[in-house]
Amino acid sequence: GEQESFKSQREEGFFTIPLEVKHKRSILESLDLFVEGETLDGDNKYYCEEANRKVDALKRLCVSRLPAVLILHLKRFEFDFDAMKKVKVNDSCEFPLTLDMDPYTLGGIERRERAAAAAARRGQDPAKASAQVESDPESLFE
Repeated sequence: GEQESFKSQREEGFFTIPLEVKHKRSILESLDLFVEGETLDGDNKYYCEEANRKVDALKRLCVSRLPAVLILHLKRFEFDFDAMKKVKVNDSCEFPLTLDMDPYTLGGIERRERAAAAAARRGQDPAKASAQVESDPESLFE
């Protein structure tokens, strides 16, 4: 059968976006990880007040409004439990000269998901349709 769809969201202000850099070739991979989210299912289901029951859910972070100045905090230190001290992550992590943040915003994610769903219904490649969505020019940082 067709699955009902409910949405719950909470806004929190932010000053920086913390990004994992360990084993990431670029900050684009880090940003992908930032918005990937986790599935809440099984014993970890989300209680949906609208449906009045526990439901499978996707929990993720994304940016609703981009600031004029964007600060990316590269997480270069981690705790080594064997040595019981902080250690520096020395992995190389590239970044583009122009950063398109649209794919990591709420609006950008929703537009890409709608394009992917429409393509899937037509029997086309959802990933290709999602990748072809044009970004909001206001989402570019240099």
